[in-house]
Amino acid sequence: MYFTTPHFDGYPAVLVRLGKITVKELKDLIVEAWLSRATKRAVTALLLKKKTPATSRPSRK
Repeated sequence: MYFTTPHFDGYPAVLVRLGKITVKELKDLIVEAWLSRATKRAVTALLLKKKTPATSRPSRK
């Protein structure tokens, strides 16, 4: 399901066989990859946003 090739050696990438994973697995993989590369400020902002229930967020007009 996850693999690399010599072409990507030294590059921070993992290839994925999309037909072999679920949408949730793909989402989790993308989030984890982003968290590993994002700034501390961006990670904190995302984690704080996830703790806030959607119903308490201001509506966008």
